[in-house]
Amino acid sequence: NESEIGLNSIAETPGPYKIKVVSGQENKFEIAYTKSARITGKIIIEEDINKNNNDYVSVKEELENLIIEAKKDNETFRVITKQNGEFSFEDLRPGTWIVQVYKTGLPKGYELIADTYNLTLSTKQEKVINVMIKKKSRKVKFQNSFKNLKK
Repeated sequence: NESEIGLNSIAETPGPYKIKVVSGQENKFEIAYTKSARITGKIIIEEDINKNNNDYVSVKEELENLIIEAKKDNETFRVITKQNGEFSFEDLRPGTWIVQVYKTGLPKGYELIADTYNLTLSTKQEKVINVMIKKKSRKVKFQNSFKNLKK
């Protein structure tokens, strides 16, 4: 009964469950519940130290819609970052989770500082991840004839 269990409750063991049904025999099946945990996070962009140097071109592409995955044993959940870079995983079972940030949605000029995070969650716990991404400016190489025109 959901009203007896309460909000943010989750089965301790993920389904599906296998029950052997025998004709004329009563079988009991019990499910233990626990309070769920959650992971929230945000993409933090670290600017390149050369961003104000005229010999470098800064990255202009916006960073959005990165795929983030949380995995524990046989459970895998994926979310896409919001426009402001935030993401969350709700109703997770307590235990050790591996959070992976996929590079596939990363435009050229951005570099993940770390793409994997290991988190151990206890009952009702919320952990926050700051996913650090560095912008890498490109050095512009001018030809000699262009430099002469500037003088």
